[in-house]
Amino acid sequence: MLLLRGLAWVAMAAYAARLFWDLGGVTQFKQQMRWIWAAGAVALGLHILLAFHQVHHWSQADAWQETAGRSKELTGLDWGGGVVLNELTLALWLADAAWWFVAPRGYEQRPAWIGGVLHLYLGFMAFNGAIVFGASPARWIALAVFMGLILAALAIRSRRGNASSLN
Repeated sequence: MLLLRGLAWVAMAAYAARLFWDLGGVTQFKQQMRWIWAAGAVALGLHILLAFHQVHHWSQADAWQETAGRSKELTGLDWGGGVVLNELTLALWLADAAWWFVAPRGYEQRPAWIGGVLHLYLGFMAFNGAIVFGASPARWIALAVFMGLILAALAIRSRRGNASSLN
């Protein structure tokens, strides 16, 4: 279970690093960030594969039922669709990372709303995975990281004096 959780934390750290990088409008260290972003996607993929192997015994139905049970326990909603949303998260993140490697110029010139929507979705999933469904004390660490991200975003926006979008 340590490896399973560790992979989730590596993915979360890569996501947080990318979000800080984008929020700050940083243009240096692009090559390093591209690799960190890709490593985060791979870590998430390995986390999902390991969860299916160790926890769900390669059964989508088992994963759905367990997720539905946990969702009902925490939110009152008996729904296992979070499993599919996790798989969608992986697909979107891998596609985004691949796009940055395959066509970096097109990736960097994409409309800002694409990056903004992706960050909103990934942030929603990360929040739910780490804070709503996460185990203590990791939940509190994740909450502190999210609060830091929110404070950083507010500080950067106020320093810029505008409501610029994320890339």
